[in-house]
Amino acid sequence: MPDTSKPTIVSRAGSLGEFATTSWGEMACIRALRLDPNISFCILDYRAPAGFGPPRHLHHFQDEVFQVLEGTIAVWSPDCCAVLHAGDIISLPWGIPHAWKSIDDQPVHLTVIVTPGGPGGFKEFFPTIQRQNLSISDIPELIAAAEIGGMQVTGPPLTEEEAERLRAGEQLIG
Repeated sequence: MPDTSKPTIVSRAGSLGEFATTSWGEMACIRALRLDPNISFCILDYRAPAGFGPPRHLHHFQDEVFQVLEGTIAVWSPDCCAVLHAGDIISLPWGIPHAWKSIDDQPVHLTVIVTPGGPGGFKEFFPTIQRQNLSISDIPELIAAAEIGGMQVTGPPLTEEEAERLRAGEQLIG
């Protein structure tokens, strides 16, 4: 007999919740969240300005999948370097450092799925940054917010040179 105690989740495009917005222009809104001992996930609508890229980081407990809806990004991890365009999907396993950078003049729009979905994770990360009114130069506080979100910053964002090397098809080591 199917378990009917879990509600079906519907998130309509026309009725998104409130976006958590950073001072540098990242925006994230939870589209769907299931916190269940057997299966949990968090699905985000994520947006970032053209040219943005987060620092190299890893997730301690969450796999991260994202689909590019708008923009083009260069993605780095120790085992995969790629350029992703609208419609492309990447799955990044927990515990593996990774980073990405917008490499065109369009803002980035992603659907991000993390599993398990909580506690911590993106559900806590973006609201913590917004609540503390952090700026991009508040490095110790941003590292602490990442830790609240179950992440560890492992290095700086991809540089313009690294992004161009990825665009040219090179593999970056380290």
